[in-house]
Amino acid sequence: IFRSNLAAALVARFALTGHRSDLDEAVNASRAAVDATQDGDVGLPRRLFNLAASLSSRYETLGTASDLVEAVTAA
Repeated sequence: IFRSNLAAALVARFALTGHRSDLDEAVNASRAAVDATQDGDVGLPRRLFNLAASLSSRYETLGTASDLVEAVTAA
């Protein structure tokens, strides 16, 4: 849960500061949260949503197509 919440906070901070490193950290934290989630965990949809949101924000900033593809897959 912590990593997923951290990712959401980092995306929010990016929106305020524009520091790209926040997006990179958010994506890494989101991926770690999803990877650490056991099958059947009721928190998985929220963690996948945070991953998709982090990737989508990074795509909107950098235009990297792989971020968009992964965001759609995660959602």
